[in-house]
Amino acid sequence: MSDRIRLSSIVFLDVEASGLGERGYPIEVGFVRAADLTAWAALVRPTRRWRETGQWDRVAEGLHGIGENRLDQEGVGVMDVARALNGQLAGKMVFTDAPDFDRHWLGLLFEEAFDTPEFELFPADTLLKHGSRAVEADVPVPAAAQDETRTTLRRHRAKDDALALALAFLGALGRR
Repeated sequence: MSDRIRLSSIVFLDVEASGLGERGYPIEVGFVRAADLTAWAALVRPTRRWRETGQWDRVAEGLHGIGENRLDQEGVGVMDVARALNGQLAGKMVFTDAPDFDRHWLGLLFEEAFDTPEFELFPADTLLKHGSRAVEADVPVPAAAQDETRTTLRRHRAKDDALALALAFLGALGRR
């Protein structure tokens, strides 16, 4: 990250999983664009292979509050999720607070979708640490980022966790 990053290209992403063990799988993906705080999220319908060989962790379910039945009813297929992610994130700088975990979960998702991600994940802590020096504000900082205390977020939900990262980053950026 030696060159300055355009604010308009920064996206924060989070993935929730069925469990943190080796056999966990992605169940929700969400992201937020830093430039305007627009967000996208999808519950991921587990594939047959994930159901047969994966692990559902009740402790993780208690954290994110997403049940297996809800995934069956509201989840989106892995091909559609992969296509949506590539369509919206290609060419963007995508940051996450857990790059190793999220890379793993996205790898499983794209493998099941017979696709490859057209974006790369970067550690959010690097951006948060160097943000004001590393970012070119090519668009105005969103007004909603000025008062992050008005936003109620549900922890361990992909879109809200991504929004929390975006707000922390934009708050620091606005104070530079």
